[in-house]
Amino acid sequence: MGRAEVRRANEKKNKENKEMIKRGAKYRQLINSQRWVKLRAKKVSASPLCEACLERDITTPVQEVHHIEPIESAPDFDTMKLLAYDIKNLQSLCRACHKEAHRELKSNSVKEIQRRNKKRTNNFVEKFLRKE
Repeated sequence: MGRAEVRRANEKKNKENKEMIKRGAKYRQLINSQRWVKLRAKKVSASPLCEACLERDITTPVQEVHHIEPIESAPDFDTMKLLAYDIKNLQSLCRACHKEAHRELKSNSVKEIQRRNKKRTNNFVEKFLRKE
């Protein structure tokens, strides 16, 4: 790799890092908002037990509210807001299950990618194709 290629790669990486820092600030803005506090309380009230534990017949009180589709995955701030404030994108979890959910999100195994894609498809169908 020549100097010019290295420089371009470093410039690209720096630009991506700056964007992640901006996105992190925007994320903090969203989760520190009054709107998020109210939505989180609504979710905890509606689902006071860890949803992942319940699937395994374990009863654990909710400790954290998880965004199923990560806010940071959004390409722009408007989409970040949509993901942040969509109650269908939230999951009540205990601390251990929340940590596991984030570990799984970072997994790139075929099985995990298929599971995420199926979940996204089901969420899409539920949100846009089901008649109420």
